[in-house]
Amino acid sequence: MKKIFLIDNVDSIAEYFSDFLGLKGYKIAVSGNVEDFSKRLDSFNPDLVIYDTDMPRSESYKFAVLRSLNEKLISKPTLLLTGFVNEAKITGFDDLKNYDFIDKSSTNSQILRRIEDLLQYTHPESNGFYGSRGLAEVPSLNN
Repeated sequence: MKKIFLIDNVDSIAEYFSDFLGLKGYKIAVSGNVEDFSKRLDSFNPDLVIYDTDMPRSESYKFAVLRSLNEKLISKPTLLLTGFVNEAKITGFDDLKNYDFIDKSSTNSQILRRIEDLLQYTHPESNGFYGSRGLAEVPSLNN
């Protein structure tokens, strides 16, 4: 069973994703902030991290720094949930690798397909996922 760690400070969003992904067969852990996520990361050891970029800017920077410094976390694919249509408006994630974006207005099937693609296209020799900029060949990531 694949494990997903969701970081979101809005209880209704966290509960929705937890229920939805749990019903799809994923084991889910949820945290409302980066500090709690950091404390629980090693014991849960997720296969994928979902982070809501609409959290307060200070949390986004904490997540970006934690992810760039934690060897185990660097290799984990990360899906960044965003309310922005244009990912260029999102700050604090410029130097991250092994991540992709998806808009919160995406359908359940689009979100699920993106998660499955992120989990499937992890490449062990490249220290994780190819990255959102290098996946032009993955059909569902271009929809």
